[in-house]
Amino acid sequence: MAIEKDEADSPTGPLPIDLTALVRANRLQTNAEVVDYFGRRFLRLRLEPEICGAPRRLLDAELGTSQVSVASTYMEDSLRMLLHLIMSTPEYQLG
Repeated sequence: MAIEKDEADSPTGPLPIDLTALVRANRLQTNAEVVDYFGRRFLRLRLEPEICGAPRRLLDAELGTSQVSVASTYMEDSLRMLLHLIMSTPEYQLG
């Protein structure tokens, strides 16, 4: 008999947070708004303007649009990639 493991209980499983719901609850419309909001929400220090371009380009490329409302049904994985990128910045490491 195999034992099933719930990913939510795993330290390497997905975060127990719904990033799509966070975007919807804050009525964010564009990828730029999402990057700015995530920066304010998850960082103590502001992202430098020259660093903001990379997360925005990543989200544009992943979603295939600059409007998050168009991608509302499939944006969770892309938002997780964005959050990972933000958490990899020196601003997050210093917070």
